[in-house]
Amino acid sequence: MTTIADIVRRHGAAYLERFGGNMPPSHLRALSDIARCGTPSMGGHLLECDGCGLREHVYNSCRNRACPRCHARQTAEWTAARAGELLPARHHHMVFTLPAEMREPARRSQRIILAALMGVAVDEDGQVRRNPGRFLLPVRRLSEIFRARFAARVRSELPGFE
Repeated sequence: MTTIADIVRRHGAAYLERFGGNMPPSHLRALSDIARCGTPSMGGHLLECDGCGLREHVYNSCRNRACPRCHARQTAEWTAARAGELLPARHHHMVFTLPAEMREPARRSQRIILAALMGVAVDEDGQVRRNPGRFLLPVRRLSEIFRARFAARVRSELPGFE
């Protein structure tokens, strides 16, 4: 089975060559740690069974919070905890694709950009109502409104951005 570490080892250099200059240091460190996790470059230690004396050399883990090998259990626990924070109502997942010109600012200012993307559609009564059509809200109109509000918020948070 191919792992994330295998993918990072195989394609990481090309990815970093293309995008590395625009990545936050924490992401660069995560890629490096994930690629090295469980390899000789991380060092290792010897485990010995008290019962039979069997010895096994084990390479150290990176312990980076972004590493799926090191934090699969913690990720599952976090996901379960977030499930308890969901609104106690029927809700819909909405996906927005950022326009090409927003991708680099999104990489550089993730906290601001991602915060601007969050929001909930609720009517005047505080209820989420289903549109008789296929979608909760009219998609084309919502897209126009979203683009305008998103751009305004980003401009207010990142002066000089056009």
